[in-house]
Formats: sequence, structure tokens, C-alpha cells
Amino acid sequence: MLSVSVYVVYLYVCYLSLCMLSVSMYGVCLYVCLKAVVKQRQAEDELARLQDALTKVVNEAGARTRQEVQYSAYLLIMLA
Repeated sequence: MLSVSVYVVYLYVCYLSLCMLSVSMYGVCLYVCLKAVVKQRQAEDELARLQDALTKVVNEAGARTRQEVQYSAYLLIMLA
């Protein structure tokens, strides 16, 4: 994941581009900066989806384990 300092560098480069180079270079730099922000957001969204899916799997496994333990206890009571 990109850190905040990377965005600061991008913005600084954009500022220098605007001050020292042509406006078209500023546009290119702004495009690169925005593209990096979008890529970062997509990575964060994907991570959140994966964390949700993993949490769901763990919770379902826990529920199955509890059911199996309860069924085993029931069988032991019935066989006793």
C-alpha cells in the first residue's frame, strides 16, 4: 500500500510541474497522482472484501464446530 508520504511527493512534483514546466506536464502528473489514488482505493476495497469473506468463513466453521460438539454430546447421552 502506498503511504501518505508518496501522495505528498506526487503533489510536490505536480506543484513543480506547474511552476517550472508546461501545463501539459502538470496534467500528466495530475493524472499519475489520481491514478495512484484510485489504485490505492481499489486495493483497500479488495482487502476489505477479503477480510469480510475470511470472517464469514471463520464464523461458519465455528458454528459447524459447535453443532458437531452438541451432536456428539447428544449421542453420548443417548448411548449412556
